[in-house]
Formats: sequence, structure tokens, C-alpha cells
Amino acid sequence: MDLGRAYEKNEETDKAKDCYEKALNLNGQYGAGFLRLGILLKRKAEYDKSNEAFDRAENIYDRLSNDEGVAEVKYQRGVSFNIQEKSDAALLQFEQVIGNPRANNYQQIRAMLQISSVCSSLGKTRCAEEYASKAIALAKQERMENLASNGLISLGNAFLVRADYGKAEQNFRQALEFSRKDEGLNNEARALLSLGSLRIQQKKPDEAADFVRQALPFYQKGGYQKEVAQANLILGRAAVMRENYDQALRAFEQVENSEQSSISDRAYAKMAGGDTLIVQEKYPAALKRFEQSYDLYQSLDNSFYAAHSLFYSSDVLYQLGRFEEAKDKLSKARTILDEGENPLPQLNNKIHFLNARIALSNRDFTVAIVEAKQTRTSNDSPLSSEANQIIGLTQTFINPRSSEGIQNCIKAVQQSINTNDARKINSAKLTLAEGYFNTGNYSDALETALQTKDYFINSGQTESGWRAWLIAGKAGKQKGDDENARKYGKMAIETLSQLQNDWGAEYFNVYLKKPDINLSFKEAENLAKL
Repeated sequence: MDLGRAYEKNEETDKAKDCYEKALNLNGQYGAGFLRLGILLKRKAEYDKSNEAFDRAENIYDRLSNDEGVAEVKYQRGVSFNIQEKSDAALLQFEQVIGNPRANNYQQIRAMLQISSVCSSLGKTRCAEEYASKAIALAKQERMENLASNGLISLGNAFLVRADYGKAEQNFRQALEFSRKDEGLNNEARALLSLGSLRIQQKKPDEAADFVRQALPFYQKGGYQKEVAQANLILGRAAVMRENYDQALRAFEQVENSEQSSISDRAYAKMAGGDTLIVQEKYPAALKRFEQSYDLYQSLDNSFYAAHSLFYSSDVLYQLGRFEEAKDKLSKARTILDEGENPLPQLNNKIHFLNARIALSNRDFTVAIVEAKQTRTSNDSPLSSEANQIIGLTQTFINPRSSEGIQNCIKAVQQSINTNDARKINSAKLTLAEGYFNTGNYSDALETALQTKDYFINSGQTESGWRAWLIAGKAGKQKGDDENARKYGKMAIETLSQLQNDWGAEYFNVYLKKPDINLSFKEAENLAKL
């Protein structure tokens, strides 16, 4: 047993497992042996074998009236349930530890931190913050610095879920400092992984990847399957931000296809993969991913993340022109938000923004502006930029002679530049090009449209590419350049045909029925006939 513990502390889990099994062959009534074996099997995602070992350990401890031993088994079983997304079962185990008067403070503090973790995963941030704060206070009182560091990470994650990035980073940084001072390798890796997640939310992919790569060797060596999956998810999202989409999809698929990945990690990988396909404008494939993600989250009864899957499905359905289905899923997402304890301001703003886009596509200008203005108050710079695009473009339709619409479109471009995201920048410029055309500034419309066309065509974003060709053609015609207008119109139709090949006839034909797209298609046909 002592040799096994030494191997385990050195993260040599296979050797440790062999030692524990040999010890149990010599003494089959050794509760600690079954407990340690169960912990290692849990890390390797062998949950059935792990739970069997925990049951054996609990029976032995119970016969010996070893209450601390029983409490430790319940704690470890709860951790296993938490990893498997069996939230109710996990909470029951942790609550039994906290309610056990003979459980020691160390066990009770860890149980509080695990309850905080469960609450965070369910989007219950008040509960997560409450339990993490209690655990930190008790750990400091008992001078348990390692647990205090653990608590700081849990508290930081509660702030991260509700997008309070400043407080999240403060707690993660403090935990990292404490863990390095105390040589707590597990907490150091956790803090680094959490900082990686934070940097993704802050749109800083290089820093995110750097944090994760520092943590990954510890998790790989120790066989921490869940944490390895989470690291791959972060690296995948960082690759998306760097526009390395193939690398991103490989990272997500590695999690999706791993039998050792948890259901929630597979669900998140499918959602992240779908988001990557949206960036590439491969909407039918993205829709399939989001629907699979939603089904997985529903199987876990995790309404928090199910709401996000519903939103992204709605976004794709809007792009494809299936407005009623999009509205239905948005309504379901809204219901989840209204019934939950966490207001999720980011998701709420995204729903307003999508409602604005649907309204603009249907030429319902009043609703488009009302919904977009509710989004514009967001602290999320990319979303604020996109809201100004909607507001500005709508204003150019309503009153082409006013400069207000163009000024909002220009502001949106300036905001998008701050994101360092080429797709968002060019999308904002494409909206500006359309705004220029609506207000009669055909020279700037032509120049801006051709600039964005190069980016979209070269990056394979065909849906935006054909619309850029169209604006260039329309602007050329207004400038009296029928030859180039005809050429650009033909290129728009040619690019649109490629979109049909990529999506398939079923999706493409519905897309063509969108009011704005249907009008644009007719305009492209007329240009091609000049």
C-alpha cells in the first residue's frame, strides 16, 4: 500500500493500481486498498469498476464503525457521480458527508467545494458562490492552504459562469500563486486550466493555449481523462479564434469520439464544433451538431447548457431561412432563462440580437432596431459591434438621406477591429458596403464590397462571398459600369451555385425563399443579363 501511494503521488497510476491490487490479494478486507483503487479507476473513467471498489470499501469501513472512512468513500463516490453528470446522486453523497458529525473538517470542506462545482455546472451561480465562500473561510480558519486554493478556483468558476471576468481572474490568479507556493500540482493545473477557459471568453486565444499547455502534461501523466478532454476543448476553441478551423474540428472530434469522454464533454464538443462550422458558413452540418448537443444535454437534464444549444440551433435555422423553427427554439431558450436562477445576460443579449436579425431579414425595421438596441448595451464588444451593424443598416433602409445609419455602420467596423477577428471585421465591412449602397455612396460601396469579397472567397465563406459580389455589381451598375456590373452579377450567381453544392438542394431552396435573399437573387440575375 505504501509503495502504491508513492507511485500515486508521482502520478504513476498504472504502477499504483498494480500495488493496490496486490495488497488486496493479500488482504481482501483492507478498506483503504479498495478506496485507493476506486479513486484510480475513477480517474481512468472506469466508473463501474470504480463504484464496485467504493462499495467494497464502504462495507468494510461500516463494519469497523470507521465513520471517517465511510465519509471518504461517500465523498469519492460523489466525485465520480459528478464527473458522470449524475448531479442529484452526487449532491446526495456530498450532503451526507457534510451532515456526518464524525466527518473531519478536511472532508467537509472538500464536500462543500464539490457542491460548488455541481452548482456551477448547472448554472446555479449563487449556490456555487455560497458553498465556495464557506469552504474557503473554513479552510483558512483551519490553515488548510491547499483546500483554500481549491476553493478559490471553485469561486472563480462561479464568477466565470456569470461572465464576471475580473473577479474570476482574481480568484484564479490567487489560487495559482498559493498552489505554486505550496507545490500543489493538482491545484496549479486546475488554476491554469481555468485561466485558459477565462482567456477563451476574453477572446485571447494565444494566452488560453499557453495556459492549457502548461497544465496538460500533469493531466496526461496522471490519467485525468475529464481534464484532458477539457484541455482539448479549450485548445480547439483557441484554434477557431486563430482561424485554424481544421485543427479546431480535430480537437473537438477527439473529445466527441473518445469513449472515456463524459456526456457533457461530448455535448460541449459537438456545440463547439457546430460553432466552428457556423464560422465556415457550413450551416446544415452545424445544425446537426447543435441538435445532437441539445439531445445530450437533455439526457443530463442540464437546462443551462441546453438553452445554449437551442440558441445556436436557432441561429443556424435563421441563416437557412427556417424562421418559424428558429423562433420556436428561441422561445424554448427564453423559457429556460426565465425559469432559471441565473439571468445569463450574454445569452439573453444574443437572443435579442438574433430576433433583430430575423426582423431585418423580414424587413420589419421597427422590431429590428428595438431588439438590436437592447443588445447594444452589452459589454461584449463583438456583440455590440454586430448590434450597431443591424441598427445602422436598418437606418439606411429607413432614411437613406440621414448620416446616422452610416455612422453606426462605421462605428461597428471600428468596434470589430478591436476583436482582432478577421471574420467579424469583414462581416462588419460587408454591412458597411451595403449601407453605402443604400445611401447612394456607390464608389465606397464598390470598393468596400470588393475588399470583403476577397476575404470571404479565399476563406471559403461562400454565403457571404456571393453577397459581396452582388453589392459590388449593384454599385458598379449605379456608377454606369455595366460591363463590370454584369461580371460581378455572374460571379454572384456562380458563387451561389457553389453554395447549393455545399448545402444540398433541400437546404438551399429554403434559403432562397428568405425575403432578403430572394430579392438579392433576383437582383443578381438581372445584373447577369446586362
